[in-house]
Amino acid sequence: MSRGADMAYVQVPECRRLPVAVQQNVSCNYRKDGLFNRLKRSIDALDDDEKQCFSDLAAFPQRKYIRASSLLDIWVHVRRMNREKAVVLLLKFAARHLLHLTRNIWLPSIRDDCLNSFTFSQDDVQRNLALSLVELYNRIHFRRMYVFEEQTDLYTMRQTDGYQSSEAQIVSVHTGAMTDTQLPQMDFPEAEALVLYFRKREYCIPRFLFEMEKLKILIIHNDSGKRVKLNGLDNFQLPSHLQSLHLEMVKVSSLLEHCKVLGSLEKIRFSGCEGLGRDTMFDFPGLLECYFESCRDLEELPAGICSSISLKVLSIADCGCLRKLPEDLDKLGSLKEMRLCGYSSLDALPPSICKFTKLEILDVSGFFVLHEEGQSVLKETLQKLAKIQCLRCVICDKRIKELFESNFRSGLLKFVVV
Repeated sequence: MSRGADMAYVQVPECRRLPVAVQQNVSCNYRKDGLFNRLKRSIDALDDDEKQCFSDLAAFPQRKYIRASSLLDIWVHVRRMNREKAVVLLLKFAARHLLHLTRNIWLPSIRDDCLNSFTFSQDDVQRNLALSLVELYNRIHFRRMYVFEEQTDLYTMRQTDGYQSSEAQIVSVHTGAMTDTQLPQMDFPEAEALVLYFRKREYCIPRFLFEMEKLKILIIHNDSGKRVKLNGLDNFQLPSHLQSLHLEMVKVSSLLEHCKVLGSLEKIRFSGCEGLGRDTMFDFPGLLECYFESCRDLEELPAGICSSISLKVLSIADCGCLRKLPEDLDKLGSLKEMRLCGYSSLDALPPSICKFTKLEILDVSGFFVLHEEGQSVLKETLQKLAKIQCLRCVICDKRIKELFESNFRSGLLKFVVV
């Protein structure tokens, strides 16, 4: 791995390299523990590039389910890895028990080459292994910036000998509540990935986010149990080079209102978010992948999504209030994968989706139609969809399959009944 792919790291004020509790656990407990030593042999067998990637896992909290795609995006955009190679490496870590990999039941794994339906987590031992690598690389380059002490008052942080935040490429801040009086004055001109993880119902976006001119990946994860409005957004814009945006359990309307046109944005994921709708600002012309998951107040997709003419993946899972899709979806002529999973309110597919001539995967599992008129419209739409030459896989329930069967091209179209 090149020197430029390294990261910077800073500790909480009470500790030079790692939080005191972690130092004690590593030095006094886990190094004497047989399980730690056995897993450490798996780490020793990795090459240097793989060890660098494993140390990236420490950017995420332990015992939490984190989207596998979030970590893969870091490896692809910051580590410059091929995505297929990144997927293989993540599976390798899971096979060696260096992390736990879990599939979301609402997202069938068929053709899930990028593990979008998977989450990963680490227990105490696994994460301390990652932290031990962080400490090792920190001694060599001192380029990692992880702040994960929840009650840390960030404002009290001071530069210490060897602390070079200006070289940080991945910045990860885990905290409780954060107000504007706690925000530090920091500068991260080389940062390419930022992870903000918090567990309180009051959160102010750090000002240094808006000065990260090279930022490619932004992950904002709220674990407070309630959707939170992000403060500190007035008069700011997101960095123009942003490529991947992951938002979880936040009210997104205020954030998207302050987005200028992000022509570089390739992926956006809304998980458990609130404030989306037809009138929501949504102007991302270069978007390739868009995910809506468990957005319970989503009744209609943002109108601007149809301007993302390069979109290849549109996934909408467990959004029970969604009642209709835009009529002009046919503008998404590049769409290859469309997932509509776990609905109770959507009773029709717009006829325009029959114009998706490049569509390869259609997932309509959990799609309910309760009245006779709706079934008739759905049957007609499915008959037209069955004639799409590129369509190779349909994920559905038994009833939808029966509507399809009389029209599909035998031997070419595969059904996965769920």
